[in-house]
Amino acid sequence: MSRKITVAAIAAGALALGVSAQALAQEAINWSGPYVGLTAGYSDGRFNAKDAPLTRNGSGFYGPAGTILNSDPDFKLKGGEYGVTAGWNRQNGRLVAGFEGDLSYSDVDGRSKLVGQPTASTTTNLSAELKYLATVRARLGYAMGPALLYGTAGFASTEMKFRRGYTNATTTMPGDDTRRYLGFTYGAGAEYSLGPKWSVKAEYLRLNLGERMFRNGYSDGSSGVANVRLDRDLYRVGVNYHF
Repeated sequence: MSRKITVAAIAAGALALGVSAQALAQEAINWSGPYVGLTAGYSDGRFNAKDAPLTRNGSGFYGPAGTILNSDPDFKLKGGEYGVTAGWNRQNGRLVAGFEGDLSYSDVDGRSKLVGQPTASTTTNLSAELKYLATVRARLGYAMGPALLYGTAGFASTEMKFRRGYTNATTTMPGDDTRRYLGFTYGAGAEYSLGPKWSVKAEYLRLNLGERMFRNGYSDGSSGVANVRLDRDLYRVGVNYHF
């Protein structure tokens, strides 16, 4: 009996020490202060080219009557995002508030082919690629031991190069234009502390970047116009170093 009591006492003591150590570890975690980090993720969205891609007053390429393509092509724009981030937190009890900014290189593109548009004898090739992504956001979170759950919202900017090429039986007529988008972003995430200095995170951001007008000049002296709306979903992970 005494042996069983001794074993039970040792087990209870070990459990108590473990609980105490965990409580102390959780107590020691404080999210306040500045931090920097690295991020990597995947962006998946669509861009919509309204009344695209051509308004004309007459052209040797299409003939003297000219034409307009009033289609509404809507296609995928996807790829990777790799960047750096920096931010600052202030913790009050379990509430954590702060701000964060990041800058990413975008390996994001998409393309579409419209056969027989805008005339039966032509093919329209549309493509787009993103150059970068930058966001500045506020964060508000709730700390639970080593974990931090948060929501975030703010502003986002990106630059898109939009290409349009028209091909008939004998000629290809290319055109491209670049525009910068500025819009809104919001989302949520979770961050987990690995110790006093390091943490890892996973987050989702919705990017509503609005609509911009693209103009192109072509080799026959005519011009093209497209209004392109850009919306995206971003899923990414990261690692942060806390000062």
